[in-house]
Amino acid sequence: MWGNVADWVSGIGSMLAVIIALWVTARDHVTRAKDRQEARKRDALVEDSFRKSAQALYRTLGREAVSARRYNREEKSDADREVMLDELEDVAMKMGEEAKRYQQMSSITVTAYHYLNEFIIVCRLVIGMRAVVDHPDEVDAILETVVAQCEKQTEGVDESELPYYLYHL
Repeated sequence: MWGNVADWVSGIGSMLAVIIALWVTARDHVTRAKDRQEARKRDALVEDSFRKSAQALYRTLGREAVSARRYNREEKSDADREVMLDELEDVAMKMGEEAKRYQQMSSITVTAYHYLNEFIIVCRLVIGMRAVVDHPDEVDAILETVVAQCEKQTEGVDESELPYYLYHL
């Protein structure tokens, strides 16, 4: 009426197999969810690190551009302005290269890559001023744009949060 022992052992074994399979599936789901959450946290930290590095670069370039703009507004000879632009161009080139090195890191996120790319574009704008060195008003307009972009990107940023080694290139 209730079957033999072999049927019971087989039935109990099948039921245990189903229960264990469900438990393993649930445990794997929880583990994957935790892994995804940790990956998102890690990506956020990496992105924040790259953003702060870019802000340090913006801050330094902005200060250099403010000095160059002040110098450009003084009555200086074209040769003096050209020396000033050479120095600013050197700073922009070094910082642009630093940003490109960050972009090539394997841990960079898409958002951080684009943020650094915006900085590289600002650096190229500075480097491109060579074409208008004979026109102080145009140089001043470009420097004003660079300063405004740098200020916009570093607005509300606490200097103590920025990487010191980048801030003082």
